[in-house]
Amino acid sequence: MDTELLWLAAGGLLLAAWWYSAQARERVDAIARRVCDELGCQRLDETVVLARMRLVRNGGALALQRVYRFEFSTNGGNRCTGEVGLLNMRPLWAHLRHPDGPLHVDLDRMRR
Repeated sequence: MDTELLWLAAGGLLLAAWWYSAQARERVDAIARRVCDELGCQRLDETVVLARMRLVRNGGALALQRVYRFEFSTNGGNRCTGEVGLLNMRPLWAHLRHPDGPLHVDLDRMRR
C-alpha cells in the first residue's frame, strides 16, 4: 500500500510539473508574439524552446529561472534569435539579436 501511494504521489508531482511547464511555455509564446508584433517583426516557426533552466535565490527563497528561445525575421529573408526570461511565472526581459543591434525589453517594468 505504501508503494502504491508513493507511485501515486510521484505521478501527481510529474503531472503538476508538466502542467506548470506548459503554462510557462504558453506565456512565453504570447510574450514573444507580442514583442515581435510591437517591433514589426515576423515570428518564425511559431514556437519557443526552453534554452536554460536553473534555481536562483529570490528574496531569500528559491525560484525557478527559465530562458526560452525563439526566432524572428525583420524582412522575411533573415533569421534572428530572441530570448525571454521568466522567474517562476513572472516575465522579466526579452533580448532580441536584431540586425540593427541587440534590443532589450524590460518586461518586468512593462507590467507595472
